[in-house]
Amino acid sequence: MKMGKKPVCIDLFAGAGGLSAGLEQAGFSSVFANDIDPDACKSFQLNHPHSIVYGGNISSLTGLDVLNQINKNPGEVDLLVGGPPCQGFSTVGKKDISDPRNRLFEHYFRMVKDIDPSFVLFENVAGFKRMYDGSAYDAVHRHFNNLGYNVLSDIVNALEYGVPQSRDRTIFIGWKKEFDFKWPAKTHGNTGDELFTRMGLIQKPLTLKDALEDLPFVASGEESVKYVSGPRTEYQRQRRKGMNKLTDHIGPNHGINLLRRIEKVPEGGCILDLPNTMRPKSCFANTYARLWWD
Repeated sequence: MKMGKKPVCIDLFAGAGGLSAGLEQAGFSSVFANDIDPDACKSFQLNHPHSIVYGGNISSLTGLDVLNQINKNPGEVDLLVGGPPCQGFSTVGKKDISDPRNRLFEHYFRMVKDIDPSFVLFENVAGFKRMYDGSAYDAVHRHFNNLGYNVLSDIVNALEYGVPQSRDRTIFIGWKKEFDFKWPAKTHGNTGDELFTRMGLIQKPLTLKDALEDLPFVASGEESVKYVSGPRTEYQRQRRKGMNKLTDHIGPNHGINLLRRIEKVPEGGCILDLPNTMRPKSCFANTYARLWWD
């Protein structure tokens, strides 16, 4: 990376661009993205108008194609990121080792080999580390090492970095030998030691109330464009910067049977808290989960 220029990143299996959005907030420029879903690509392009977006199967894309489009040579890209589809690894999926989507992470490594970035980031569901006796997890480590990268991996919870949601993801960070990396210090968490909190060394986790208390309640099929108050927390102030109008606050149009089920689920509960007569014939254990407000 030349001094004075933003480091550039490439986003594979990019979806609508959430990972690139975070990276750009951190100072990167997301210059190329790929996803097979045309609607996701449209969203990505809308939110990252300066980025080249390739909509199609990654199997038909080569690293040379990408480098030519962004006018770079192998070794000149700072970061390549990707989260290959995780349905085969998810703890709520069928966990079928022969699921063809499980092989897509191999295309990620094919691109890493061709593009030769300084850093790589690979993310997947928390279950990725445990599935199939750890064979897929070990394979990712092995692929990175074979391509000349040092690598650290861990299950990281977004809650510990200021997100009002307990969300675990398996994260791999790889870097070339001439660089270095260490995990950023956690900013939020339950340390069990009030002294750490009082000293400001670590903050209490954000709650749903911290994030959403300024939003009005809407019924099924209703929409609201007005907040119920000014921002009440720093999190709300940051989210509402430069925006006084509420957008996309719409209650989905649910049928009467679904509404009856939802209203019977207690806070912190799910479909398993309903009587058998109200449960659908087929569902996951966390269906209709209701979050805790605090």
